[in-house]
Amino acid sequence: MDPANFAVGSALALTAFVGFESASTLGVEAKRPYASIPRAIVFTVLGSGVLYLLASFSQLVGFSALGGTIAASASPVNDLAAAYGIDAVGLLLDVSIATSFLACAIASTTALVRVLFSMGREGLLPSRFGRTHPRYRTPFDAALVAMSVITAVLLTTIALSGSIWQTMEVLIVGAAGGYMTAYLLVCVAAPVFLRRIGESTFWPVLFALLAAVLLGAVLVTYLVVESGSARALGVWVFLGVMALGLAWCGLRLRSRPWLRDTIGVYDVPVTGDLLGGPAPADAAARGSGRTGP
Repeated sequence: MDPANFAVGSALALTAFVGFESASTLGVEAKRPYASIPRAIVFTVLGSGVLYLLASFSQLVGFSALGGTIAASASPVNDLAAAYGIDAVGLLLDVSIATSFLACAIASTTALVRVLFSMGREGLLPSRFGRTHPRYRTPFDAALVAMSVITAVLLTTIALSGSIWQTMEVLIVGAAGGYMTAYLLVCVAAPVFLRRIGESTFWPVLFALLAAVLLGAVLVTYLVVESGSARALGVWVFLGVMALGLAWCGLRLRSRPWLRDTIGVYDVPVTGDLLGGPAPADAAARGSGRTGP
């Protein structure tokens, strides 16, 4: 395998981990967020990684025992189940995969709505996104806009391509590029943020910068390789969305320059929020120092 194919494979494999950070989008509501959210994120990555390795190893062993390879199968799990005379397992796994896709869609949508809601509250998006439902107190407007756009884009792409599979191939390129860009920006921002609050230490900064370099290399290689494939449209979709987002951000910051210093400033941690800190006796003890827009 050459480095380019390895980079593309790494980018696609990374999409299997997409959403591991979803717990962070609920940081405002969580109890002891600086303790519970890092724990949730770390165990999600470790648990998912072990599951993926076991599943991959099982398929490799299964196909090796049959004298074949995974590459020759369009549906490895179902083919293995049929070969060993346990077709019901394949059906059970299909149901599990469908359930997993639904859970992923719900989690990703929840995270998206929460981000749009926060951006609306902080002024980076129109204030409508920061409104809540008068009765249920949920970010209804952000959810309505997000789901309308998602549904329209999906149905339009399917109608133009005439193929659900081709639609998935195009959209997954844009999605993978978007997630890697977001992760890369977080890695770059982390050392700056830690330094600003006086908590910068060697190892977190080193890991963040190393991750940023590796993600950047994988992202560039992935986009270059995919731009010459049948999924090239996905690359242009990704670049177009990024350009629109940067243009909107630039216009918003130009008209509201104070946003540079206020975006993301909604919380003041207390000792009980941190890993290793004493658990707060009640809600008042942990929330007395919190501020927000």
